[in-house]
Amino acid sequence: MNNLERVKNTFKHQKVDRVPFFELVLNSNVFKDIFSREGIIPNTSGQTRLSFFETLFGSLDGKFYLSDFKSKLDKRIEEFMLSAIENIINLYQKLDIEMIPFRPYDFLISPFYRIYLGFSENIYNIKIEINKNRYETLEWKIENSEGFWARYRFEEKQDTVFMINDCITEKGEKELKRFIKYLRKTIPVEIDNNLDFLDSSRLQYKAASKYYKKVAEIKSKNKNNFFSVGYAGIPYPSNATFHPIFLELMITNPYLINNYFETVIQEVLNLARVQILEGVDAIIDVTDWCYNSGPMFSPSFMKKFIVPYLKKVVNLCHENGVYYIKHLDGNTNSILPILVEDVGIDGLHGIESSAGVDIREIKKRYGNNITLIGNVDCSKLLIFGTKEEIFSEVKYLIENVSINGGHILSSSNSIHSGVPTVNLLHMLEARDMYGKL
Repeated sequence: MNNLERVKNTFKHQKVDRVPFFELVLNSNVFKDIFSREGIIPNTSGQTRLSFFETLFGSLDGKFYLSDFKSKLDKRIEEFMLSAIENIINLYQKLDIEMIPFRPYDFLISPFYRIYLGFSENIYNIKIEINKNRYETLEWKIENSEGFWARYRFEEKQDTVFMINDCITEKGEKELKRFIKYLRKTIPVEIDNNLDFLDSSRLQYKAASKYYKKVAEIKSKNKNNFFSVGYAGIPYPSNATFHPIFLELMITNPYLINNYFETVIQEVLNLARVQILEGVDAIIDVTDWCYNSGPMFSPSFMKKFIVPYLKKVVNLCHENGVYYIKHLDGNTNSILPILVEDVGIDGLHGIESSAGVDIREIKKRYGNNITLIGNVDCSKLLIFGTKEEIFSEVKYLIENVSINGGHILSSSNSIHSGVPTVNLLHMLEARDMYGKL
């Protein structure tokens, strides 16, 4: 049984020879430790973003208009992303991890990268200003020709990027209305079964198509020996600075919030279709909706604002034989029934025991409906735990969750920058020892 067959059988709840493994993110240190050299891989790393900027501009200081790089931009983006693809496939296969995630966001730019749109944006309308603040911390501002902007900060210790301000936070509801109006003009019509109609201004769609086409080529050469996971999800602004405004408007102006989702869903469906056309096996939504105490909004609000639009993406995947996975941090207990019964997700990733989520209870209740992906604790165990403690946790999970199928071993979130590579290797070694079914 090869890696692709093993994962597909797991999603079908059929017999497999070994528990499959997945990690949503491997930090950049893992690549360095395994191959004894630096290498860019698609992940949430802030360093990946900086490397991308350096590839494009040759500097991390100054104001850069992407229109000035028009003759070179396409080639530089392609070179960066192809290198990242090769690196991540080599790393996951070296570690014998069956499922490989491919993030299109790491080589694209938009006013609200990763959180919002970017594939419909005319990339040549964007300028980026990069500088250090008074504390010598790197920050950048991304702004388009319509005056929509967001400012970000790179936190070197955590190797992450945070949005620290944006135009909607400063101007409020009126600016969100202007943004939605702009999006209605910007997002193209529905992508059917080809990308031929996209003109040169849609560079980011074309780049995404090339990206996933290259993944498919490598996969074919590797005799389909991995399961590819793409990205697309409802752009709920949980990590944006204007998130409090958005939550308030759910109550005071629900029409506006539904208008927002009705507008952006076409972008999400277009992105998903590009990936489906190029042959991904699954798509994951990585947008967070929960704190450790519970969801950011009520189950009734989820049914009103999220379910109708998320279901469109899930249906698109199912119509094309592609699995849909929902990643969620935090305490998901109150909204999990909605995801399974109303939305129809195929997999749930994360499943944080430290947030009060019991994977055994989910297995009992929904084990025949969805595949569970998790939940080795990465908040403490994978950071500070001993080899014996990690082995014990993996053994416990396999015996209590994996035995009857429908479980893929993973951390409870990711192998973030706080997790030593050796502890990832302990988890994989434990899987090999206890995971033969």
